[in-house]
Amino acid sequence: MSTSLFHEWFEQVWNKGDESAIDRLLDPGVILRDLDGSGGGESRGPDAFKAHFHRLRSAFPDVHVTVHGAFEMNGYVAGRWTVTGTHTGEGLGFPPTNRKIEIPGMSFVHVENGRAAEVWDSWDVAGMMRQLGECSAGAAGAG
Repeated sequence: MSTSLFHEWFEQVWNKGDESAIDRLLDPGVILRDLDGSGGGESRGPDAFKAHFHRLRSAFPDVHVTVHGAFEMNGYVAGRWTVTGTHTGEGLGFPPTNRKIEIPGMSFVHVENGRAAEVWDSWDVAGMMRQLGECSAGAAGAG
């Protein structure tokens, strides 16, 4: 995944909601680390990511990701981004708050054969829950 594919991922998957881009850009055996922002955990495969994608797009139908920068080195891409959206859906497991969020995050991606083979995400789940007026970051199940 070059930096252009990093940008393509966020534009196609998150900003445009193109689920087919998930299969196109993720390796079938992709290892997804810390999708929910809990500091641990591992999922595998595009279908695991799709469950995460549906949860967050359901909670924040107007989700938008702005990539602030990315660089590539030796088969890895790292980038920093910000997510914005309005909590109008129930994908987080509690009723919509209609509050807006702005959450910073970073992704680190190992690329093989032009696809993401392993992904590490780090984003401020606790900050999101505070912005939504929720006390328990564990309720998010998102990342």
